[in-house]
Amino acid sequence: MKDVFLTWLNESMTNYATFLTLAILLISSIATLVIHICSTRFGKISKLNEEITKLKTKNNNLTSELSELKNLEKIDQQMQSASDGDYLVWKEKSLKVCPACWYHDKKVTPIQTSSMDGSYQCSRCNHNGILNQKQHQLVMSYMISMVSNKNS
Repeated sequence: MKDVFLTWLNESMTNYATFLTLAILLISSIATLVIHICSTRFGKISKLNEEITKLKTKNNNLTSELSELKNLEKIDQQMQSASDGDYLVWKEKSLKVCPACWYHDKKVTPIQTSSMDGSYQCSRCNHNGILNQKQHQLVMSYMISMVSNKNS
């Protein structure tokens, strides 16, 4: 069979050109098929890489959110209502905190007072409350007695 093919190939330039044309077409078709397979696979790989990137981003976001929620839960467990006023105490930090900011927004807003009557106003949400119940009652009693004395 090999000899017959070689004889046919050597018979004329047309046979040789025909063979070369067929060989080039076959190689070209195989190359086109390989390129198509590779590009299809590469496209799939590229889409998979995009999906992996999106999933990694989503995982990082969820991990951060979970960490933040765990931190808020830990802080919430450490919040204690004050016995001498209208505020919360963050036990770990011994910090007086606005209850409105914490309960509504989960924001730790320290409170301070500069008023003489033991009250405060939150600098963040403007919540008004009592920081020192005894001092507040003392000032209120004093003011009531002054008003009573003035009316007498």
